[in-house]
Amino acid sequence: MLDHVHLQDVDGPFDRHWAIGDGTIAWRSVFEALSRIGDGPRLVLELADKDEIPRSSAYLEELGLAC
Repeated sequence: MLDHVHLQDVDGPFDRHWAIGDGTIAWRSVFEALSRIGDGPRLVLELADKDEIPRSSAYLEELGLAC
């Protein structure tokens, strides 16, 4: 059972908590995998800079992954 997932972007070697879209994570693939879970988990943006939350949300909306 997966209740919630903390989302952040990274460059691979470090856990930097970057804004979504600033790193190397393939977000479409992540959301595709999450969509296969019967009762989807709560998604939480866990960013180092809380001021990046609106930009991260907008990025996911542009990809059609959030509304």
